[in-house]
Amino acid sequence: MVLAGLGFSPIAVAAYQPFLTLYAIFLHANVRADFGPLQYLIATPAFHRWHHTSEAEGRDKNFAGLLPLWDLLFGTFHMPAGVTPKRFGVDAPPVPKGYWAQLWFPFRSNARSDRPS
Repeated sequence: MVLAGLGFSPIAVAAYQPFLTLYAIFLHANVRADFGPLQYLIATPAFHRWHHTSEAEGRDKNFAGLLPLWDLLFGTFHMPAGVTPKRFGVDAPPVPKGYWAQLWFPFRSNARSDRPS
């Protein structure tokens, strides 16, 4: 809706949406794709893993969903050569089981206790 509101053709936006959806699935896939030097132009699973790590080294890094240029510009790009993150997710407290409990989890005050203020 936003892109159409900005003047982009609704047909072009509708054609682009499946690409973005499939690319998001690819970014979250457990594959060793890094695209070589193109990794600075196009986000890869190796790039995006640092976004999901629970290791302090990668925290608050690699926000780009498609173009790492934004992370390069804002100083959040993180791709150390030959290093991959080992831990993912949240450190503590443990995420509860069950759909509704997980939906409510981020709003609990102790759910944010592992993040620096």
